[in-house]
Amino acid sequence: MPDVLWKELYQAAMLELDLGKLPGRIEAAQAAIREAVEDLAGDHSGRVREEMQALLDAQSNLRILQRAEFQTSVPVANRDRQGVTP
Repeated sequence: MPDVLWKELYQAAMLELDLGKLPGRIEAAQAAIREAVEDLAGDHSGRVREEMQALLDAQSNLRILQRAEFQTSVPVANRDRQGVTP
C-alpha cells in the first residue's frame, strides 16, 4: 500500500499545473518517497532493486521539477541578478 501512496503523490506533483500548489505537492511526494525508501530498507526480496530504482528516479524528477518551478517563480527583472537564464 505505501508504494501506491508515493506513486499517487508523485503523479499529482508531476501533473500539477497550479504553481501555487506545486511546492506542497512536491513536498508531499518527497516525504512519501522517503518513507517508501525506509520501508524498503528492511526488505531483502527481489523486488527491492526495481522498486528502489523507481523511487530514485522519482526523487530525481521531483528535484528537476523543483528547480524548474524555482526558475519560473523568479521575477524576470531578478533573473539577471541571480544568474538565472530564461
